[in-house]
Amino acid sequence: MGFFKPAWQSENEEKALKAVEKETNQKKLEEIAQNAMICTVRKNAIFKLVNAHTDLYYDSSDEDGYPVRRKKTVQQYEQDLYFDAITLLRCGYSEIAPTPA
Repeated sequence: MGFFKPAWQSENEEKALKAVEKETNQKKLEEIAQNAMICTVRKNAIFKLVNAHTDLYYDSSDEDGYPVRRKKTVQQYEQDLYFDAITLLRCGYSEIAPTPA
């Protein structure tokens, strides 16, 4: 039984946006993107998720098993962008989703 709700659930937009800005946990950001009451709070959570997915590099390992950072191929990057567009559409943000060329 919790008496306190997370800051991102606040009715104070500034307080809720600061909470999203500080959040680094991907699962929490997904929860915020889906459940925040304030539209701009949901949108900021989505943008943080999008930025995390569209990184130009990914972690891998070399042939000896040592960790390395590799640059994504164009195809991998496009797949991430496609995922981001689908995520935005699912959350009701068609006005900020990329439009096909």
